[in-house]
Amino acid sequence: QIIENVTVNGSLTIKDLTNDGNHYRIGGIVGQTIIPIKNCTNNATITLDGYSTDKALSVGGIVGYIDQDGADITGCHNTGSIVVKNSYASGEFRAAGIVGYINKTADILNCTNNGAISVTDITKFQFISGIVGAKLKNVTTIISDCVNGEGGDITASCPAHESAMYMAGIIAGCAGGASTSVLNCKNYGDITNDCEGINYTSTSSPSVSTGGVVGRVTDGQIKVTSCENHGAITNN
Repeated sequence: QIIENVTVNGSLTIKDLTNDGNHYRIGGIVGQTIIPIKNCTNNATITLDGYSTDKALSVGGIVGYIDQDGADITGCHNTGSIVVKNSYASGEFRAAGIVGYINKTADILNCTNNGAISVTDITKFQFISGIVGAKLKNVTTIISDCVNGEGGDITASCPAHESAMYMAGIIAGCAGGASTSVLNCKNYGDITNDCEGINYTSTSSPSVSTGGVVGRVTDGQIKVTSCENHGAITNN
């Protein structure tokens, strides 16, 4: 089974998400996948207006959440912007132009993002990136020949908070112990952290990490080979 040669146009708007006992997975092609996705294009804008929950949210231009070994994403392209606003949430937040969150062993190959990502008011852990938001489990991932292109600018604006924000052109957060390889990837998008600051009175070890290719690596192994950053990085 495979999802392939699908193109989505138009827009997707979701308003006023609140606690209902579930985590949220949102994607331009599919919210959550257990099968590979190949040669698909999303041109639709994804807008989340109002998000007040302590549940995790994963948003991707192609897929929000990968939940099966071997569910590779190959040759996919996103031009749709992702806009998150009025969202005073305490749950973990992941957003990216291709995949919001990788939960199983899967590869991201030959994918391109040209859609901007704009996030305001999130107050918990944030992982925001052009290609992959985060991979935090003990699973192996290869991200190869992917480009966060012109138009793939990333902006986060939020109030002072007690948690962490990780931003990058290719992958924002990498942890979990297993290896991650980032090969032949390029970032052309500008990355702007316009948050008011981190409140270090918290016991949760808050931090900010911003990178042209990788945002933050903890508790895992990563190999970055032949990658380039051409975008401006701004921490206000």
